[in-house]
Amino acid sequence: MDVLYKAASLFKELLDTEYVFVLGKKNVKAIIHLIFQERHFPHLAGLQHLPDLVFLKQDNRIIFNEIINQSIKIEDIQKSQFYKNIERRLAALPSLQALLDSNKTIFKYNKQNNNFSLIDADYLLENTSEKQTVYIFLAENQDNNFFCRSFFPKEKKDYSVGQTRWTLLFKKKINKSANTEEILFRHKNFKG
Repeated sequence: MDVLYKAASLFKELLDTEYVFVLGKKNVKAIIHLIFQERHFPHLAGLQHLPDLVFLKQDNRIIFNEIINQSIKIEDIQKSQFYKNIERRLAALPSLQALLDSNKTIFKYNKQNNNFSLIDADYLLENTSEKQTVYIFLAENQDNNFFCRSFFPKEKKDYSVGQTRWTLLFKKKINKSANTEEILFRHKNFKG
């Protein structure tokens, strides 16, 4: 199966999903409402790193829908001379939902501690998928919801160095259209 289409199809399932994380650190509590939008997918797939493909210079929602409709296929993006730069990221992206379901390692992200990076995020999730470490960066939008700002497998740099680890107290997954909730994690000390 076309890995680009597979990743987009699985991401499409997340459009009807919201995660709620409750975090704690030294008697301070933080709540993350994580949502998903079509426009976020091309960036998570790393398509911005393929500047030689003109058809990717359009609105991200259009790109996402063209991938879903299979107007843009993996062989189209493999024509980029930069494709090797995103190949590992794209291969890992179909596991995004499973990573979010199982993740318990969360850091408050301070970009000053990673001055080599341009990623502007509020939290960093670190997890292992198929024997590789994967990073998911979360950022807050103007509606006080969070979205996945970036996603990629660890290479040489460890983005968790110097970051403050928070304790996951509670996590649930909401299916918005069915109005159902699934509790994914509850810390033994969580009251709520």
